[in-house]
Amino acid sequence: MTKELFTKQLKERLEELTECVVEIHTTTKNNGIKLESLTIMREGKNTYPTIYIDIWWDIYNKGESFENIITKVLEWERKSAVNKEIDLDFFMDFNQVKEKLRYKIINTEKNLDLLNSIPHKDFLDLSKVYMVEVYTPQIGNGTIMIHNKHLEMWGTKPEEIDRYAAEQTEKHNPYCILPIEKVVKNIVTELAGTEETIPEFTMPPMEMYVLTNREKYLGASVLLYQNVLKNFAKEKKDDIYILPSSTHELILIPARVVWYTGIKHLKEMVKEVNSTQVEPEEFLSDNVYMYNRFTDKIEIV
Repeated sequence: MTKELFTKQLKERLEELTECVVEIHTTTKNNGIKLESLTIMREGKNTYPTIYIDIWWDIYNKGESFENIITKVLEWERKSAVNKEIDLDFFMDFNQVKEKLRYKIINTEKNLDLLNSIPHKDFLDLSKVYMVEVYTPQIGNGTIMIHNKHLEMWGTKPEEIDRYAAEQTEKHNPYCILPIEKVVKNIVTELAGTEETIPEFTMPPMEMYVLTNREKYLGASVLLYQNVLKNFAKEKKDDIYILPSSTHELILIPARVVWYTGIKHLKEMVKEVNSTQVEPEEFLSDNVYMYNRFTDKIEIV
């Protein structure tokens, strides 16, 4: 069975069993990643769980029968469904929205289509984009991407969105800088379960640091926080090289360390990690940046 036929039969079987309209969507994620999905349009609801087809297609190819997949899809959809309509009336009022504004940074070139329809601010090869943080008891935490049409609805300007988003992002998601050895130990601890069961390992000391936010989610946005790099460079008495690990974190290296390894090695390392370790949706950049402590500016090297 081809994926196209699988999608067609999945839609038809779900419509038959639920007696609801089932719609097929193509969702564009970060970096232009396109995912096909289904939604079962049940009456009396204004939100619907997204059924990503690739997930169930992979399960089918691993040997699961089509009818078992239908059963599991319906079970998952029932568990994920919101029993009440979600009240999003606050989104119409900018005075209620402005304190929930946040921003993240994404790769410009890979998101050109998206950037045509949303307010953004360019920074080197990256773009700063904006969203509204949403919490409801029914679904927990989520975000709504801000589009140009929202600015028209609110009667506001990109500069105002940027100002509030900068204030609120730094306020609610403070930065943290950790030695890379500590980060690796934390990861090993999580994998092992407890500190008592950590397998013995040694890491040579290296002057590398992980820069992210408290949630360690979309933490690369910390790159644009006020004075973070300035204070870190002052502490290290050096310029700072910045490696874009992913949309979630950055690697900081004092320039004196790079003198031994060479910038070419850093660039090769970033590209290698991006191509082998980073999910396509979490890719940030293949470039290496440097913060110059004398000019207080970041540049691509």
